[in-house]
Amino acid sequence: EGRRLEPYDHEWVRPIPLYLAGVGTSAGIYKDIVESALRILNQTDPLILHQASFDLRMLDELAMDPRAYDFDHPVNQRPNYHFGQWDPHVIDNSGNYRRFVVQQVTLDALLARVTEESALPADELIVEAAAVLAGTILMASGISGHGPGAFPSHVTLASLLGPIAAYR
Repeated sequence: EGRRLEPYDHEWVRPIPLYLAGVGTSAGIYKDIVESALRILNQTDPLILHQASFDLRMLDELAMDPRAYDFDHPVNQRPNYHFGQWDPHVIDNSGNYRRFVVQQVTLDALLARVTEESALPADELIVEAAAVLAGTILMASGISGHGPGAFPSHVTLASLLGPIAAYR
């Protein structure tokens, strides 16, 4: 069709904050998983964080995209969107992303494992879910880099997947 369309004002959805730097984690069903994931990221080897282009000090906000995730839509066939992504609308004056957005479907799957599994202790399941969330964030950050200028144009997604698999 070729026309460039913009959503109507009432169609925009702001990601829901799960964590704000200087404030903490928001109350709600994901609180324990998010807090534990941030603790894991804080304790992660700095070399791994560097390889993933992730610096917890640069994270002003961790948020959730509440929209339904259409796995069959062509844009969602790209693997980077499955993990979440840095928000391209929140960039500081130095060219660094500052808000990371995870998909609600990811958080819901992790929460389901915690709440539906009764054979294991809940605290163990929370740590497991948090480790998966932390790894998911690192994989997505490794794909997008620290900002829009992180990778030259010749870098392909395929060339990023090997290093990401190594630190995963």
